[in-house]
Amino acid sequence: MTNMKKNKYLHRLIALVMTAVMLLSLVAIDNRFGIAAKDEFSKEVIDLEDYIPKKVKYKEAKDGSVKIDSVKEIEITVPLESAVTFKGDYLMEALDADDANENQKVATSCDADEKDAPKKASKIKKVKVETVDDEYRFAVYKTTKEEGIYDFAGIVAVYSDEGNDPVPAVPVPTIQASVTESDDLIAKTGYYYAKPGSSVNIKLAIADGTDDTYIRQESEDPADITKVAYTVDGGAETIIDADDDGNYALTVNEAGTYEFTVTNRGGESGVSAVKILYPTTVQITDVTASENTTVKKVGDKIQELLNKVDASIKVTVSAKETVDGSLMPLTLKYRLANGAVWGEWQKADMTEDVDAGCYKASVSIPKSSATGEDYKVAISVCDSDYTEVSTYTFDENGAIVFIDDDEPDFVSGVVNTYQGTSVSASTSLGSYSYNSDRWYSRLAVKNVKTEENHSPIDFVVATFDGTPFDRNIEVSANGNKYTYTYTDWDSDTVDLEDGVHTISYAVTNRMELDSIKNVTFNLDATKPVVTVTSAVKNAAVAQDEEYVVSGATGETLTVTATDPGSDVGTGSGVASTKVTVNGSEKALAADNTLTLADAGVYDVVVTVTDKAGNEAAQKFTVIVNNETLTDEITANADGTPLDLSDLVYTGGNNVTVTYKVTGLDLDQNDVISNVVRRDSDVTGTTGEQITPTIAKNSSGINTTLTLIYTLQKEGVYSFDIKTKHHYIDLENDANTTEKSCTIAYDKSAPSVTTMEFVDYEAGIDNVYYYSKTTVPKIKIAAKDSIAIRSYKITDQNGQEIVSENLSTDPKKELEQTFELTAGIQENQPYTITFYIDDMAGNGISKDTSDEGIPYRFEIDSINPDSVAIANMADDGSLNLKSYWNGSAVTVSASAEDNHFITSFNAEATCDGKAVAEQEQQVTASKKASAAFTYSEVGTYEVTAYAYDEVGNVNTATCHFVIDGKPADISFTGIPDNGIYRNDSKHPITINVKDDYGISADKVKITEYYETYDGTKGQLTVLSENTDIKTTKATVNSCEVIDGKPMKYYFNVETTDNSGNVSSTTSKTFYYDDMNPEISVTPDIVSEEKDYYYNDKVTFKANVKEQFALGTVVYLLNTEDYDLATKASDYKKKAIKTYTLDDLCEKTFEFSASKAGFYDWTVVAVDGAGNEDAVTEMQFTIDKERPEAEIDGVPEDGLSTGTEVAITITDNEALDKDDFTVIQHYKYYNGTKYKKKTVKVKQTSANELTATANCDEMDGKACSYYFTVVGKDKAGNEVIYDQNASKFKVDGTAPEITITPYPDENDGYYNKGVRFKINVKEQFEKKHKITVSDKNKSVNGDADDVFVLNGTDGTFEVKRNAEGIYNLKIKAEDAFGNLAEDKVSFIVDKSAPTIGIATVSKLNNGNVALNVNIADNYKGKEYIVHVIRKDASGAVVYNKDYRKEIWKTTTANPDLVFTDEGDYEISVSAEDKAGNKKIAENVTFRIDKTAPVLSITGVADSQTTDCTATLSVNEAFPFSYDGSSLGSTDVTATITKKTDGAGTTNIATLNTGNFSSGNPHTATYSFTNVGGTRSFSCSNHNAFLNMMDGALTGKTGFTGSAGYCYVGALERDGKILIVALLGCGWPGNKTYKWADTKKLMNYGLANYQEHVITDDILQKNKIPVLSDSVYGTIKEGTETVGWECQFSETLLLRTDEQISVKYLLPEYLKCPIYAGMQAGSVVLLIDGKAFAIYPVTITENVQSESLYDFMKEYVKDYIDRNFF
Repeated sequence: MTNMKKNKYLHRLIALVMTAVMLLSLVAIDNRFGIAAKDEFSKEVIDLEDYIPKKVKYKEAKDGSVKIDSVKEIEITVPLESAVTFKGDYLMEALDADDANENQKVATSCDADEKDAPKKASKIKKVKVETVDDEYRFAVYKTTKEEGIYDFAGIVAVYSDEGNDPVPAVPVPTIQASVTESDDLIAKTGYYYAKPGSSVNIKLAIADGTDDTYIRQESEDPADITKVAYTVDGGAETIIDADDDGNYALTVNEAGTYEFTVTNRGGESGVSAVKILYPTTVQITDVTASENTTVKKVGDKIQELLNKVDASIKVTVSAKETVDGSLMPLTLKYRLANGAVWGEWQKADMTEDVDAGCYKASVSIPKSSATGEDYKVAISVCDSDYTEVSTYTFDENGAIVFIDDDEPDFVSGVVNTYQGTSVSASTSLGSYSYNSDRWYSRLAVKNVKTEENHSPIDFVVATFDGTPFDRNIEVSANGNKYTYTYTDWDSDTVDLEDGVHTISYAVTNRMELDSIKNVTFNLDATKPVVTVTSAVKNAAVAQDEEYVVSGATGETLTVTATDPGSDVGTGSGVASTKVTVNGSEKALAADNTLTLADAGVYDVVVTVTDKAGNEAAQKFTVIVNNETLTDEITANADGTPLDLSDLVYTGGNNVTVTYKVTGLDLDQNDVISNVVRRDSDVTGTTGEQITPTIAKNSSGINTTLTLIYTLQKEGVYSFDIKTKHHYIDLENDANTTEKSCTIAYDKSAPSVTTMEFVDYEAGIDNVYYYSKTTVPKIKIAAKDSIAIRSYKITDQNGQEIVSENLSTDPKKELEQTFELTAGIQENQPYTITFYIDDMAGNGISKDTSDEGIPYRFEIDSINPDSVAIANMADDGSLNLKSYWNGSAVTVSASAEDNHFITSFNAEATCDGKAVAEQEQQVTASKKASAAFTYSEVGTYEVTAYAYDEVGNVNTATCHFVIDGKPADISFTGIPDNGIYRNDSKHPITINVKDDYGISADKVKITEYYETYDGTKGQLTVLSENTDIKTTKATVNSCEVIDGKPMKYYFNVETTDNSGNVSSTTSKTFYYDDMNPEISVTPDIVSEEKDYYYNDKVTFKANVKEQFALGTVVYLLNTEDYDLATKASDYKKKAIKTYTLDDLCEKTFEFSASKAGFYDWTVVAVDGAGNEDAVTEMQFTIDKERPEAEIDGVPEDGLSTGTEVAITITDNEALDKDDFTVIQHYKYYNGTKYKKKTVKVKQTSANELTATANCDEMDGKACSYYFTVVGKDKAGNEVIYDQNASKFKVDGTAPEITITPYPDENDGYYNKGVRFKINVKEQFEKKHKITVSDKNKSVNGDADDVFVLNGTDGTFEVKRNAEGIYNLKIKAEDAFGNLAEDKVSFIVDKSAPTIGIATVSKLNNGNVALNVNIADNYKGKEYIVHVIRKDASGAVVYNKDYRKEIWKTTTANPDLVFTDEGDYEISVSAEDKAGNKKIAENVTFRIDKTAPVLSITGVADSQTTDCTATLSVNEAFPFSYDGSSLGSTDVTATITKKTDGAGTTNIATLNTGNFSSGNPHTATYSFTNVGGTRSFSCSNHNAFLNMMDGALTGKTGFTGSAGYCYVGALERDGKILIVALLGCGWPGNKTYKWADTKKLMNYGLANYQEHVITDDILQKNKIPVLSDSVYGTIKEGTETVGWECQFSETLLLRTDEQISVKYLLPEYLKCPIYAGMQAGSVVLLIDGKAFAIYPVTITENVQSESLYDFMKEYVKDYIDRNFF
């Protein structure tokens, strides 16, 4: 074994080295080259329509099928090396081209829906004609009017055209298609443009290319047109039939190029085409609006246009309609509406923009002239030819939106709280408040609706315990309002834990104003727990349990109730416990117990309710069954009660027995009624069960059952009735009640079966006579069905002779002989009567026989008179003829009696010896006579007796002599066995002897002889007297004729001296020295042949003998025959012995049935000892059938290929030529099996084998089975289970087709992907299709598993969630063949994220804008659009500043702005999947120009009063986008100097003292130098004095915005800015101060500074894949690390959450270099992107070289296989 293992590894190593060499060779080949297999066969498409004739002639077989040899085949030839496929509206069935035609049949019709029906022509797999011998034959069927039924259409044969005669040229037909013009059709260059929804009529003009009139399919002319068809855009062909007038036309309503083809019988065709186009969909490619306009879209529809600056809005629409690859002219239409009234449509022609590939037009929309109503615009672009083909850029509700500062309202909402299963309260959302002491089993919030009158709702969210269950960021308008109805929430639909929960509803509008409603509640949805303990069971009672209590004290139940979680605050606690018994509430005792003492059925329900209304109910039934049952049994006969204390007899007409029993809920099943009627056997165990009628009566808890038994048939009724308690099984009920009794029901009188006098017969006067010494006896037999009570016998005077009463010991039968003696006198006649009755009083009397004869008797004591003998002399002798008399003598006697002489008797002696007594009965009469005859010789004395009827006798005697005996004849010397030797040593003697004398001359002896073959003769033999009484004759030898076997006998005739004649014949005897003849059939004595039999074998032995001398036939084993020395040895060893008896020829049958080898001899021995034999009858009986076992058949009947071995074994030797093994196979698409003989080999004397490889045949999957036929030498047929050999072989993997293949847009999709998998298989089995995702652990998509129960199935695969999908599609058929395909695509529904770093609003230098663009998968394009205004507000720059292709996951455009101006920058990005993102605008100002300071209103050295104005002139206004100059950014110091004095500072002005305009001015109160005048300059900003740290503020007011304010405050290192709009209107001017203070305090209390760095990141390494052909990388470099560095200082609200989103690839391919960017990290605040930071790789990874790959591969192989 070790050496074998080493060899195995050596082979593997050799294979590995060869593999390495192959790999080295392949590596040298540039992987850009591929190897494509070239199909060596040219494709031939056979259109059956061109070949199949209209009518087919054929003959049908008896079963209705087609005889193929009766059909003329349609022969189709193709070039060699052709692959032929078929088309046409036909079905085809493959036939065996090798079989003789007469051996094949096909159906005349078939059902196309049947499982094994022929396939459509197009579904027949292509056949290849490779050689001139290749031929394929098919049966073809055509359609009928009945759907799905096809009729036989002929036989098609396909073979090579090599050697065939050339086909003569066939004329080419022509066809011309023309279109009927109409208003719905426009003729354009090269095509017709049809109105949507309209139909186009096409007419066809056809000619057959000859001068003949075209008649379709009326002849076999090759020019005859056989088919007119068309295709659309090269698709499937469709046949066109001619109309009733023979014209061809077609009406179409779909676009396409219609190519019409006409084909004749010769295969030539003509073509004509018409192109029809229909308008397609108008697509809007772009919509732009003039500057200062905000455009909001929903999909590709504009919903809002917002512009607060300009007098009109210019909208430019770009659109295209592509028909057959060309742009169609378009027209733009628009209309306006103030409110609900729309204006008329206006048109604007669109011009083609060739570069952009679309049409464009602009529309100017003026401002609305109406107030208080929506102002709407609708724009439509339509096909210029067919205006109904259009699309809207505005939907019908598109409108200008007005913004206000109202918070959204919650206008509806209902909170339903439940106690138990019912609503306990229904409260509006606004009125709901939380009660910590209130618990609910369920809470549902419904119809929560928020509404905003003007501002669009941007975001709605509903959360449960902080987790959203409803959110929406696209809320559409309804009229002039925005509404949103939240998803209803119900605790019953959520898997919740008990406790405190909160549902929160929030809504935010476009102005970021929000409203929140919270619903907090205590939930206890868990039922309390109730336990009921049984005192009797000492255990808990189960739900719905029913049990019985039989104890005297009843049952005590203990109730325990708890509420889970109440001890830890998640349960509400038990509120109540309620107990009902049979529907009535019962109070528990103080110890929570309930006692059920009395008998009854108690339905107990214990209901526990917790404080949340949850109920738990324990239902069960207790049956207290402890009462005493009461019962009674009574009987009544014809209204009279019967005493049932003992066995009672009755014969009433109406007898009933009633059993009553009373107990709890009794029913008839509780009564065990054993009432049996027997014919008479009171103690028997079997009988007829009696069924009562049952009445049921209930009173309270007790039920009385009344069972009434009506006695209808006579018999003995035994009643044994037992009752158990209703709720207790009989075997467990110790207190049952039982009643029993026995009633004999008898309405029939006894019957007298026998009444006869015994020992005597009646006289002729029917009177029984008795002698005085005998006693008259009468035998009487009587019986009763039940019991006999008494009987008596009386005479004619009523005097009792016999009587007896049996009531104390009644009997069913009476059989007794009675002596009639009481009061009886001699010679006195008597007539008697027999009386009898039964125990039920039924009686009967009998005084005559069945013949009507009275019973009479008499005692006769008088003898007959004297007896007289006729012809008797006085001395008593009779008068005889002579002294010696050879004849019989008759003695006649007569007598007379007072009643009757009935018989005579004669006693005699002969020669002193008594002879047999003779008795003679005579007819009874007063006078009678009798005669007695004697025939034996001798001297007689005869006495005659005469008897009367009672034996009284009288006698008479006489004397006479008789001699009537003939002479005696005897033979000696004749053999006892009848075999005569016929030599002088054995003489034969004939002796004659007589008692009174014999003479030789009175003796005649004759010898009779006969040969065995029929020659007869006779001789006379003479005798002599040896004395007076004896003669003798001797014969020394008998006559023999020609030495033949002879038959002899002697006849002797004689007369004695008294004239008595006698004769006799000797026994027949024989002389025989010839052997018998014996033959046996079947004749199996042979030295050259062995004989075998498989069943009982019967032989017939025919034995012939000359004479029937008792020939004996012996069946012996030959060995015993050979050892025998004499005939007696045969008998000892004989298997069977037969005799011919008295026959000369006889056929015997003998048989053998037991299996084994036989060697028999049959020998025949005649009576003379002659014998003949048939020896060595050798044969074998073999009953055991050979067995064929098959190996290699798969257990499940499915295989990809197998070798099948069939082994045939037998107990006897086998001959391989006696057996045939046939392999049957059928293609998966075939209809009949083909046969292949498998060679049978002789492996041993008793064993044969045959092996066959079972693979696909001709590349086709097949069904197989094997047949084994043959017999052993004994004729036993082989045992073989054909069904066990059935299996299918399929080595072909399933065929997978994916449509549509998801590779559109390089496999990137912004919505879910759907595609269909079509799987084709050969056999109808269960085939498994699995779709698995390599990334399912990330994508979360479960495997799709489909089952194909057939041969063709299509399955849809859906992937909706975002992710990188690498799907592997595996189709594994039932045979284990596996086909795989792969599909890769990316579902990316997320728009790119755009992070724009914060920049200062005001800048005095260049601005570098850090923009981070990231996508979770792959980018496509990003655009940076810049609008810049100069100091006057004029737009000086408005275009795409940067527009670049972006193909990675991140983009970081380098943006530096240097020009002065107010900037508005928008960044948009689109990813590969088409998701678009536009970031919010970023605005800032670059102001590089220093302010210009000036003082006016005062001259230098002026001495008069003046008002000085200090001006600061900025290039741009002080304030910008909510930002303004700081309090110290502008400082003006005013000093004064008095003559002779120094300079003093009289005022310092800061920014707040200057006006907001440009130039800014500030005022200040001061006096002149002389103090004679005062001046004031004041700031009325009240907020500056309200809070410490207030920096500045600015008020404002407009009619639309109301009072507005912006203010700033600095405190605790925080700078807060508040901007207010709509803070009241006139009358509420001071609202803004309170609101500002409130907001400032909120900011101070809730916002803190946070420093966020990249320390928060989880830097999990990224997997690495090789991009080399070896597919591996170096060990240890399977992943790479990365870094992302950032640090942000942010002022955040305390509840704002920081999180990150990783935009990293699933894997990286080699080579990888340190520092390369590999993705991004997005920093999110409350889920919204704040900033995007690039991710870079920290290490290098190179692809593995070929050397590394081979080194590792070999090392791994050796490690796995050798160590």
